Amino acid sequence: MTRPGRPRQNRELDEARARMKAERAWLVLTIRRVVERKGLTGKDCARVAASLLFTLEHGTEYQKARCQRRIRELNDWARANGPHGRWSNDREFLEHFVREHAPGWKWRECINDGTRVRRNERNVKEIAESARFCKAIRTRFVTPDAPDSGGLLRFRRIRPSDPSTWPTVRELKLATAIPERVIQKIVATLRPLESEIVTIPLRHSFSRRGAVPKRYHPRFVLAVLDLFVSCLPAYSVKNEELKRLHQSAMKVKRALMLKLRASGSNT
Repeated sequence: MTRPGRPRQNRELDEARARMKAERAWLVLTIRRVVERKGLTGKDCARVAASLLFTLEHGTEYQKARCQRRIRELNDWARANGPHGRWSNDREFLEHFVREHAPGWKWRECINDGTRVRRNERNVKEIAESARFCKAIRTRFVTPDAPDSGGLLRFRRIRPSDPSTWPTVRELKLATAIPERVIQKIVATLRPLESEIVTIPLRHSFSRRGAVPKRYHPRFVLAVLDLFVSCLPAYSVKNEELKRLHQSAMKVKRALMLKLRASGSNT
């Protein structure tokens, strides 16, 4: 949901990227230590040869020039370990090297076409969203990046005559991704009665300590859902998810309106 003011820095996304980069660097260092301890094998050199061959075929002139030192090192290694022979150019030597030390390996099918980068970026975003949602659970100053359709549907359990089923501001925020300060302003503009905001000895399902939260009458939930539906196109979610969220919000609104009318007629 777009909000006025200074753009928010997604610290969770930066932290997830930094963590993944550190893990990759640790893995490279670990592999390097193992190779230095056990020595290079033919398969290790075949991987290097395949990488150099791909660079010679698709790289720039600068990248090709930087490959010459590694190719000379492979030539020195091949004099002692094979393959032996004469080749017309570096590409022919590297192709023969790969066939010799990694027979049957279809290395061209293992070329990274960007799928791995896109998958890693998708994983990073999921980790960042999960981390931000956890922070939103713990503190009122953090808002989730996206609404929760499951949290919206749980509002159908609300009963106007049972305050224990009324939601808290934190639960409204987690379900709609609307900041708590905005929800508090909506409540204030509706001029709540004392009986419409209650404090009962019932904590959140995700909290075991701290002050007991206040619970709000269903009519405030309807007001928050009105704002949620009107701002729904501004959320950065896919169209299918937008439709699902809109359907969930409308189901909850209809259910609450029917319950409020029934409770009003009974009183």
